[in-house]
Amino acid sequence: MIIKRLLSNWLFYIALYIFFVYFFSSIHPIVPFDCDDWLIEIIRKNAEKETDKQFSGIDKKQLLHDIEEILPQHADNIQLLIKNQIEHLGYVDVGDYDVDMDIYVVQDSHKDKWDRIWLDLFHIKSNQSFSYKCEAKWFNKNPCIKNDLLKVAFRTREKVKLVGEDANGKKQWMKSGEFENIVSCYEIIKE
Repeated sequence: MIIKRLLSNWLFYIALYIFFVYFFSSIHPIVPFDCDDWLIEIIRKNAEKETDKQFSGIDKKQLLHDIEEILPQHADNIQLLIKNQIEHLGYVDVGDYDVDMDIYVVQDSHKDKWDRIWLDLFHIKSNQSFSYKCEAKWFNKNPCIKNDLLKVAFRTREKVKLVGEDANGKKQWMKSGEFENIVSCYEIIKE
């Protein structure tokens, strides 16, 4: 539970990066001088020896504990966790959180040659990507961009195929018996 709470906090990513890069690398743990002062103080407190360029003999377990203690407390907020994972990690892993079935992440949006709008969506519950047509009126009124978190509603429509033209040149369409899901509307989830 502590790890999940920490992952929803962007400061933890900074501390975790510094921790792994500088303390588990094959070289001596060198801390860059452009680190935040609060982080340098925590490292100093947990180091046995300090020189101008590096700290050594760091109690890594206590260091993580001290970093966790100083970070602000956050409630378990799944939307914040997902947004931070997308922004900082580039992927989503919600673990055993109970996520709604209708929550998706926008991977891309584009128009095809017939000006139909397509949304490439990542379904968080199943960890799968899907490509759906989207209602143009809804998209134009409420555009979404890459990495937006959406609560999506679908409608089912029967596919049609072109069978030819009549004597007047009017195209003739026939229902194919296949159905497709179309994004009818969505809500962009804010934090």
